[in-house]
Amino acid sequence: MEKEVKIKYEFNEKFVVNQEQVTSQNSEVVVKEEVDVIEDPLQIEKEIEMYKEPNNDKNEVYILNQYREHAKVKPYIFNHSNVAFIGKPNLEQHFRRHTWENPYQCSHCDKGFTNKGDFVKHRRVHTGEKPYQCQHCNKSF
Repeated sequence: MEKEVKIKYEFNEKFVVNQEQVTSQNSEVVVKEEVDVIEDPLQIEKEIEMYKEPNNDKNEVYILNQYREHAKVKPYIFNHSNVAFIGKPNLEQHFRRHTWENPYQCSHCDKGFTNKGDFVKHRRVHTGEKPYQCQHCNKSF
């Protein structure tokens, strides 16, 4: 299976998603080549400044993602299923579902997962790990 994902972000101008081809069960998946940000770039910059807190070391990417979440801006669009996403990782995970790519493989039963969190939860079935404990009765789960 071939996959090449190239997503380039030009701050406060536009999001550019290069065309991609994926070979998976003789199908081709294409992501929109260019998507303009819905909102005025200057407005986004003002909103980012509003989210910044004094003496806070959060970087601008984190703040931009917070802004997108609150403003419902979803610049990463997957053309195959017409679904839009706030961030690149969300687009990549959705992309893997369409290509049947499972980068997280269970070494006990060979089951594959597109999401690392789902894989970690599944692995606990085999290991018996119970990482959480009730504060009231001390029972682990």
